[in-house]
Amino acid sequence: MQEASILGIESNVFINFNPYSIYDPAYCLRSTIGAIKRSVLSPDQIIFEATESEKIKDNKHLRNILASTERAASGSPSTTSTPTTAR
Repeated sequence: MQEASILGIESNVFINFNPYSIYDPAYCLRSTIGAIKRSVLSPDQIIFEATESEKIKDNKHLRNILASTERAASGSPSTTSTPTTAR
């Protein structure tokens, strides 16, 4: 995020993540969300992509991750979520 801000990137920035490594979005993505908030990038420029190395088996967990990142990046109040253990 910092490099994209410094370079004045105006295109989208893609963040790849493995859903199985994120057991609690609020905790596991806090440094990523912090970097987004500190950057001059618009939240609309940030695209989170789930890696395709494994089939997504827990769609509810993935939706929770994406909803959490969207709320946090947009500055909306976060809600407490129950961590889902990825299997």
